[in-house]
Amino acid sequence: MSDSVTTLGARLRLLRTQRGMTMKQVAVEAGLGPGGESTICRIEKGGRKPGSGLLERLLEIFGPALVMEPAAPKPSVVVVVAGDAGDAGQRFAAALAEYVQAVAK
Repeated sequence: MSDSVTTLGARLRLLRTQRGMTMKQVAVEAGLGPGGESTICRIEKGGRKPGSGLLERLLEIFGPALVMEPAAPKPSVVVVVAGDAGDAGQRFAAALAEYVQAVAK
């Protein structure tokens, strides 16, 4: 299966577990018949792509987070100046931190 199917499955599993739901609970809420939890399991493992109707019901349950890319965390920088570098070392550390923050934007 494609990466997008695997990613959808990973998001489904994450959102389901964050809400404390079992696969069976998701299957029932999504209106799947008997054995619906195996369908949810296959989607989570990336082995099955949900049809448009099922995807729509899963979106109703979990919202847009199911298909949206999570925001990338902003990088952070810690500058350590060894020993007593004095004023020059502190100015260097401040300039480096400012540069890294500007590049990260």
